[in-house]
Formats: sequence, structure tokens, C-alpha cells
Amino acid sequence: MARDSKRVNLSVPDNIYAVIESMCEASGESITEYCARAVVTKAEHDLMVKLPEKWQAFTANIEPKQE
Repeated sequence: MARDSKRVNLSVPDNIYAVIESMCEASGESITEYCARAVVTKAEHDLMVKLPEKWQAFTANIEPKQE
């Protein structure tokens, strides 16, 4: 998990949980990993689309990965 990360509780309808469970079986991710990735992806997308100036500022502060 990322440094300075926060925890959230998530409740979803049973049918959505079943879909998430199936996706996790196929990908090998845990349900927690899948949900965390989905939330981060959605938040990044919303920031990019709805607040492009903040997205630019956000991505300007990301350091390249050291390989």
C-alpha cells in the first residue's frame, strides 16, 4: 500500500460483490487489491476529466520510478 495511505470501508450489493469475486479469481488479485485499484482508477479519471488543472498539478509532482 502507498505511503500516507488511508483506509476506507466499502459496502456493495451482493450481485456486485459476486462480480468482484469472479474478477479476482480470474486476475489473482485479492478483493481488497481489486477494490483499491478500482477506487484509485476512478478517482484519477474523475480528477483528469473534471479538474484538469488539478490533474496537471498532481501529475507534475510524481517522480519517475527508479529501475
